[in-house]
Amino acid sequence: FFEHCTMQRRMLRVAAQITPRAVGTCVATRALSVSAAMSRSGIQPRRRSPITCGGVRAMGDGPVPLMSATECSNISQKTLEALQAMSMPLQSLKLTPGTIAVRWNKVMLVLMLSRLDAIKKCTPGISDNDAYIHLQKLSLSTRRYVAQGDSQLIQQDKDIWEFLFKNAFGRSVPEKIPLDTIRRAALGMCNAVSEEDFQNNLRGQCEGQGIEKKNDLLVQALLELQMKLFSTYGYNDEDGYLAMQKSLMDFAGDAVVLAYTSAYNYTVLEVCQIDPNQAQLPKV
Repeated sequence: FFEHCTMQRRMLRVAAQITPRAVGTCVATRALSVSAAMSRSGIQPRRRSPITCGGVRAMGDGPVPLMSATECSNISQKTLEALQAMSMPLQSLKLTPGTIAVRWNKVMLVLMLSRLDAIKKCTPGISDNDAYIHLQKLSLSTRRYVAQGDSQLIQQDKDIWEFLFKNAFGRSVPEKIPLDTIRRAALGMCNAVSEEDFQNNLRGQCEGQGIEKKNDLLVQALLELQMKLFSTYGYNDEDGYLAMQKSLMDFAGDAVVLAYTSAYNYTVLEVCQIDPNQAQLPKV
């Protein structure tokens, strides 16, 4: 990971060389890498069926915090500092060829790596795998404190997103989409990846392929699926895509959204026969 002046140089290289394979989507990077870390640490993720998860009751209080508000705030501050050191390469993403979906995923990888860097700085000696577990704890805990009205974390979260949208997309942070729409979109993704045609096509492409090629194929299939699905809710341009993705992250702690996205994540991992224990974590 990054230390002092080495951090910016290595992060610049990451930003310059990010590829769809390295980036993935929420499934192919974050969910896959966190699942790998959880499995290696002896924590087995709970699988949810798309059939039963619809009955999950939304919890207004959010998940139980696993980090203190102070810990979350310290990591958030160092995350912003890491991102600010990357302002120039982030700005260059506005000129990167490809769809808005590809650019979004590149920015999300940079954000994830920045948070991991911050975790390493705040927890000296922590292993890479444990850092991924801390990343999950950070996400769950921060959402809980933000929902409870922690003003410092709310401001830090706002600062991070404003910085990312201004530098990477040249846009303001989009308005939050209503929770009901996000729940329906999450259900739509869950149903879409459960369709027999989608699974048969993806399974056939992945058959006999190595983990990296499977990841390539999974990323491409999910990007196409997301773009098509979001358009059915009226979000069929770049601004709409960014708004939908940002709101999916904002409401990721909602029990209904979490249930559907968990089912969606593990469905595609099973279809591609990707074992989280064998998945390579992003390296910098």
